[in-house]
Amino acid sequence: CIAVNANEVLDYFGTTVNAAARAQGLSVGDDVVLTSDVMESAGVRTMLSQHDLLSEPFTHNLKGISQVFTLYRLMPIAQREHRA
Repeated sequence: CIAVNANEVLDYFGTTVNAAARAQGLSVGDDVVLTSDVMESAGVRTMLSQHDLLSEPFTHNLKGISQVFTLYRLMPIAQREHRA
């Protein structure tokens, strides 16, 4: 990720930023999509275990990025039961 300060505005560029934007675009509403890097971050799994959230892993090709990503869709457990 590259951070650039232009016209007194901080902006970010790079594969990490592109992957985050593409993952965000996979949200279907009332959910959050995280990359595996975020899921593996210290404290994230602990925080998730403290809430009634279901984590569903899936893989996806993100546009403009040559690798396949493992992503995680987080949603309230009650919402998952409602969708089923």
